[in-house]
Amino acid sequence: MFRKIVSLTTLWSFIGMTFTGIILFIVPEGRVAYWADLHIIGLTKDQWGDLHTTISALFMISGLLHTYLNWNAIVLYFKSKAKKIVIFTPSFTISTIIFLIFIVGTYYKVSPFKDLLVLSDKVKESWREKVGTPPYPHAELSKLNDLCKKEGLDINVVVQILKDNNVQFSSPDEKFLDISRKNKLSPSSLWDLIESKYDEYEDKIEGANNATSEKMVSENQPTGLGKMKLSEFSKKYKISIDDAIITLKKEGFNPKEDMTLKEIAEQKQVVPMDLYDLLLKNKKK
Repeated sequence: MFRKIVSLTTLWSFIGMTFTGIILFIVPEGRVAYWADLHIIGLTKDQWGDLHTTISALFMISGLLHTYLNWNAIVLYFKSKAKKIVIFTPSFTISTIIFLIFIVGTYYKVSPFKDLLVLSDKVKESWREKVGTPPYPHAELSKLNDLCKKEGLDINVVVQILKDNNVQFSSPDEKFLDISRKNKLSPSSLWDLIESKYDEYEDKIEGANNATSEKMVSENQPTGLGKMKLSEFSKKYKISIDDAIITLKKEGFNPKEDMTLKEIAEQKQVVPMDLYDLLLKNKKK
């Protein structure tokens, strides 16, 4: 019974170790796997790695027990026809050579071992082309605010992109990985969304800000200055008419109370707004 359990456990652990090894052969390197939040059959790269480690340990233990239970049979492999122990039997020599060929061939990267390694690199490269690479290692673990800061992105623009595209998040201090998982996206997909729309939104927001600034300037800027007489201007802005005339004369103008600001401004080829700035600047408190 025990012998059967050991043999079957060895078989199962061999199958499990082989399967997890194949998975690890095709998954991309860590930074790409984490950036893509990659899951294969529901497990992450780290979880597959953990499985491979524990199943390999089981295979090692069951293999040792299997060797112990079958030691007499193994010893027979080293016996000659004369029933004497001979280490370098033809079978042992051939198996050792095969083992060494794999070690040396892999070390010096000769075919077909090199071809197998190249295939692995190509598979991993295809992952990089498909999901991209993170801006920096473990970028997915950064807070949204920190990620934008490191990449030189305006957090206000990024927040607007996320809101307009119905991406749910609590605040810019939330981890990028948590935001992506909350919205059933990979970090790479969410980052692609931000990058693809950033320039468009940056121009849009910058244009809106400029328009707002211009509107504020326009609202604060007085109107009808050109038609306003100097006496009317002085009364409206609470400036002594005598002080206004003195200020203008100091600048080379020849003003009169009943002259409009436009008429006075034309004396030196300036605009009424220039007189507005000049008089308010020199207004006595």
